[in-house]
Amino acid sequence: VSENLDYYIYIKATKDTTGTGGTPFVTTSNLFLKRTTMPIHPATMYVDSIIAEDDRTNIYFNIDPNTELNNFQIVRWENSDSVKSIFSKKILHTFTDKSKTFYADTVDSWAARTRPFYYKVDALNSCPRIVKVTNHANAITPNVVPEKNMKNRVEWDELFIDRAIAERSNNTVRYRVTRFAYKSVPLPPVYLPETDQLEQIDDVSDLAGDPDPYSIKFCYQIEAFERNMLGQVVMYSRSRIQCVEIIPGVKMPDAIIPTDNTSGYNNSRNILAPIITFRADYSLSVYNRWGDLIFSGENMGWNGYSSNGRLAKEGTYIYRLVVHTLGNRDVIKEGSFVVIYK
Repeated sequence: VSENLDYYIYIKATKDTTGTGGTPFVTTSNLFLKRTTMPIHPATMYVDSIIAEDDRTNIYFNIDPNTELNNFQIVRWENSDSVKSIFSKKILHTFTDKSKTFYADTVDSWAARTRPFYYKVDALNSCPRIVKVTNHANAITPNVVPEKNMKNRVEWDELFIDRAIAERSNNTVRYRVTRFAYKSVPLPPVYLPETDQLEQIDDVSDLAGDPDPYSIKFCYQIEAFERNMLGQVVMYSRSRIQCVEIIPGVKMPDAIIPTDNTSGYNNSRNILAPIITFRADYSLSVYNRWGDLIFSGENMGWNGYSSNGRLAKEGTYIYRLVVHTLGNRDVIKEGSFVVIYK
């Protein structure tokens, strides 16, 4: 039956007398009126933002406070196409409070790091049948890939616009990438130019060689803004933060003078230490010409003294430097240098 209509019902009874040769007898009951009065539906329902965090995805929504319905559900699936997504549909949460505006999805949070999830809120009548649905909205997932020449390629999922809703059919989306960088302390975020594309190249080579060097770790977060024809933001989605480590440039001195405490080009003459374009952890080992290890240290250079506390002799020595980055992308340099005295 449909809602808010008058239905008239009666019962008809027929006596079959064909076997006895009699006249069929028919009678009807009184007429009964039933109006299918249902609670007032919400005039508006919408999801206004999706905020992804490391271990959850936060869904913010709004339900018309004048509705008389009290049966709602939050639904998630893995595809924007309702036909394809039918098998991945998952009812995350049911509730009766129409003033509720927030829900945190912590189910399969590991999966949300690699693919987008789509969300909606349903309103159901007492049948129960879905009678009102919000716009469909999705979380966006970033992917950051380091490239040559200290460039990071930042990619992300497309923000879904629910064009099945007439007032959203002409809406547009713009994206903004935020870069988080670090020196000895975190720096203020840098906002890259807005774009309507799903990829942006961030060239960080200009940050190399700073006296207070940047860390090799760079992190990115994506914001998506769905705007209507008036330029108003009607849906906002923010990704979790994704980090990557670039491959820094590394140079090593050709010689050191252990007794010379002066410096040249802002580098000490008496210390064998790498010149790294960005702040990074490293391991340094020094060997003599016979292959004996005479120094090994973490994030510290060699001052020319052997393990017995004596200055090393003049001559050629061998070093092995490992600059640590994520995965198997360590920078390894091996070579020789000379210890000399004035």
